[in-house]
Amino acid sequence: DLEKTSPHFIRCIKPNLKKQPDNLDSYEVLRQLRYAGMMETIRIRRQGYAMREEHASFYSRFSILLNSKERDLGIVHLVQVLSKRL
Repeated sequence: DLEKTSPHFIRCIKPNLKKQPDNLDSYEVLRQLRYAGMMETIRIRRQGYAMREEHASFYSRFSILLNSKERDLGIVHLVQVLSKRL
Protein backbone atom coordinates (compact mmCIF):
# COMPACT_ATOMS: atom_id res chain seq x y z
CA ASP A 1 0.00 0.00 0.00
CA LEU A 2 1.43 3.36 -1.06
CA GLU A 3 0.51 5.12 2.18
CA LYS A 4 2.35 2.55 4.34
CA THR A 5 5.76 2.86 2.65
CA SER A 6 8.65 4.77 4.16
CA PRO A 7 11.70 4.79 1.87
CA HIS A 8 14.98 5.51 3.60
CA PHE A 9 18.44 5.45 2.06
CA ILE A 10 21.85 5.98 3.62
CA ARG A 11 24.93 6.20 1.44
CA CYS A 12 28.32 6.06 3.14
CA ILE A 13 31.25 7.48 1.19
CA LYS A 14 34.80 6.66 2.31
CA PRO A 15 37.17 9.62 1.90
CA ASN A 16 40.15 7.36 1.11
CA LEU A 17 41.09 3.69 0.87
CA LYS A 18 43.82 3.92 3.52
CA LYS A 19 41.33 4.88 6.27
CA GLN A 20 43.52 7.84 7.21
CA PRO A 21 42.08 10.98 8.82
CA ASP A 22 42.36 14.32 6.99
CA ASN A 23 43.13 12.59 3.69
CA LEU A 24 40.55 13.14 0.94
CA ASP A 25 41.04 11.22 -2.29
CA SER A 26 38.69 13.10 -4.63
CA TYR A 27 39.02 10.48 -7.38
CA GLU A 28 37.92 7.74 -4.96
CA VAL A 29 35.01 9.82 -3.64
CA LEU A 30 33.81 10.56 -7.18
CA ARG A 31 34.11 6.88 -8.10
CA GLN A 32 31.90 5.92 -5.13
CA LEU A 33 29.37 8.64 -5.93
CA ARG A 34 29.11 7.41 -9.51
CA TYR A 35 28.80 3.78 -8.44
CA ALA A 36 26.03 4.66 -5.94
CA GLY A 37 24.10 6.50 -8.66
CA MET A 38 24.44 9.86 -6.95
CA MET A 39 25.70 11.68 -10.03
CA GLU A 40 22.61 10.56 -11.94
CA THR A 41 20.40 11.57 -9.00
CA ILE A 42 21.99 15.01 -8.94
CA ARG A 43 21.47 15.39 -12.70
CA ILE A 44 17.80 14.42 -12.39
CA ARG A 45 17.22 16.77 -9.46
CA ARG A 46 18.82 19.66 -11.35
CA GLN A 47 16.23 19.12 -14.07
CA GLY A 48 13.54 20.01 -11.56
CA TYR A 49 12.34 16.67 -10.27
CA ALA A 50 11.58 16.90 -6.58
CA MET A 51 13.07 14.77 -3.88
CA ARG A 52 11.05 12.12 -2.09
CA GLU A 53 8.58 13.54 0.35
CA GLU A 54 6.54 12.04 3.18
CA HIS A 55 3.01 11.20 2.03
CA ALA A 56 1.41 13.31 4.77
CA SER A 57 3.54 16.32 3.84
CA PHE A 58 2.76 15.89 0.13
CA TYR A 59 -0.96 15.60 0.88
CA SER A 60 -1.01 18.67 3.12
CA ARG A 61 0.79 20.74 0.46
CA PHE A 62 -1.27 19.69 -2.56
CA SER A 63 -4.71 18.78 -1.21
CA ILE A 64 -5.56 22.48 -1.59
CA LEU A 65 -5.88 21.72 -5.31
CA LEU A 66 -8.91 19.50 -4.60
CA ASN A 67 -12.35 20.90 -4.05
CA SER A 68 -13.64 20.76 -0.47
CA LYS A 69 -15.73 17.62 -1.09
CA GLU A 70 -12.71 15.68 -2.41
CA ARG A 71 -10.27 16.55 0.39
CA ASP A 72 -11.38 13.67 2.61
CA LEU A 73 -10.82 11.04 -0.10
CA GLY A 74 -7.11 10.58 0.68
CA ILE A 75 -3.77 10.68 -1.06
CA VAL A 76 -4.59 8.05 -3.70
CA HIS A 77 -7.46 10.22 -4.96
CA LEU A 78 -5.22 13.30 -4.89
CA VAL A 79 -2.55 11.59 -7.00
CA GLN A 80 -5.18 10.38 -9.49
CA VAL A 81 -6.60 13.90 -9.85
CA LEU A 82 -3.16 15.48 -10.24
CA SER A 83 -2.13 12.85 -12.82
CA LYS A 84 -5.20 13.62 -14.93
CA ARG A 85 -4.51 17.37 -14.77
CA LEU A 86 -0.93 16.99 -16.03
